[in-house]
Amino acid sequence: MKRKAMQASVRRDVLNVGPCAYCGDPFPTQVDHVMPVSRGGSDDPANLVPACQFCNWEKLDFTADEWREWREATGRPWPPRSMPTVLREVIGAIGVDALQGWSEAMGSRASETDQARAIADLKAVTLRARATAEWSAQDEGLRLALSYARPAAA
Repeated sequence: MKRKAMQASVRRDVLNVGPCAYCGDPFPTQVDHVMPVSRGGSDDPANLVPACQFCNWEKLDFTADEWREWREATGRPWPPRSMPTVLREVIGAIGVDALQGWSEAMGSRASETDQARAIADLKAVTLRARATAEWSAQDEGLRLALSYARPAAA
């Protein structure tokens, strides 16, 4: 049986409460059921919190305590780091000038395929950095992404 969609006004009210309840991302885009519907939770506003996409997807049908225990048992940080925090770390590690140069080169020298590959690699680095405590400026995915912007040797 298909579940009835959440009322738009309830969704809006929950999202207006504040940042992601789990990582603090200031721009939550989803509503999470604290007690998952699959485990008897309801759409009662007391059971709903704002969540970013990453946290809501990773939490699945865990309770918040179960999810925290799973993250800690698998070596992931708790609470999860928000995407803005991770992006600040990535930009800080590689430097704004390097990122600016990469961005300009991507627009002028790289093929559409290389641009798409570089963006996918940057997304993967960012998601990996967010999911784990391990990340560095020498990350292979980031190195590859930045390399696509370098002009071909003459």
